[in-house]
Amino acid sequence: MKKFLQILFLTVLLVSGVSYSVQAKTLKIASTLPENITTTITTGFTKATGLPVDITYLPQEKFVEQLNHLYKKNVDCVIGPNQDDFYLAERANMLISYISPQLADLPVQTQPRKGMWTNLWVDYLGFLSNTESLHDLGLFAPEGWIDLIAKNLKDEIVLEEYEISPTIYSGIVSMWQVQGETPALNFAHEFNKQKIKFVSSQEDAIKEVMKGKKAVTILPLSKALTLEKQASNLYASVIMDANRCLYSGAGIMRGSKNQEDAQKFVDYLLSEEFTNWMKDAAIPNLWHIRLHNEDARRFLIGEAKLTIDDLGWTSLSKKEIIKQWKKA
Repeated sequence: MKKFLQILFLTVLLVSGVSYSVQAKTLKIASTLPENITTTITTGFTKATGLPVDITYLPQEKFVEQLNHLYKKNVDCVIGPNQDDFYLAERANMLISYISPQLADLPVQTQPRKGMWTNLWVDYLGFLSNTESLHDLGLFAPEGWIDLIAKNLKDEIVLEEYEISPTIYSGIVSMWQVQGETPALNFAHEFNKQKIKFVSSQEDAIKEVMKGKKAVTILPLSKALTLEKQASNLYASVIMDANRCLYSGAGIMRGSKNQEDAQKFVDYLLSEEFTNWMKDAAIPNLWHIRLHNEDARRFLIGEAKLTIDDLGWTSLSKKEIIKQWKKA
């Protein structure tokens, strides 16, 4: 009888012209990645799962201060922040632990111990130099921090502001952790004499070097290598004497009302299906940990000295570290 009534109800709806459909769940994500990369990622996910995605964009430097806002909006998942910002989000109790089955065949050292977020991409610190400017200065491309205090590079370095750039800040802490506090601050004392030009965005620093207004800047290595291919006067080099794994990834927010689909999203981002999708889309500057194994890393950066990160220190002491560096 019950089945008969259900059929009758549906028949009445059809006859009356009223459509009958099941409301699909929408996965709510926040992204600090560029819009073109984010939409490529979410399009692939929707194609693979049939789940629609609603996207909120926010600048990388705004992620931590927007945590409460994301929580109140019931954002399910966030993609793009670096390991320092995810650590702060964990400390603020804004993330839910999830260890994807897809991690089983990936190196354990690439992931945080508690699974409060998932590292998906890795990059390194690199120099981008204008070869014409270096030639005029009588210099070779820098390969280490020590090269930046050369007399001829005075007034020839441009950097994004320490406070807003995860990359430049990572440079400071890599020197500090690899060389030790006293040698690092001694270097900072000499480095600060170089009349460095500080700008408000990475793109501004790139333009200064591309146009020959400055000779050197510091970028994620993937970005520097991409730019090197695009212009004959640019050269990318690995920072050898103190470098850092620049991890970024995804985390499930504590305010999520759709945790099951958020987990599916993280699983997808770790899958071979996803890496193939991104490869076909020709998205640069994202080195996935599934593809970027030890052999690939050694091919790229050789014997560069990498930090063993203390996220508690690098994240919680950021203001004090920058203050000491500037005052050195």
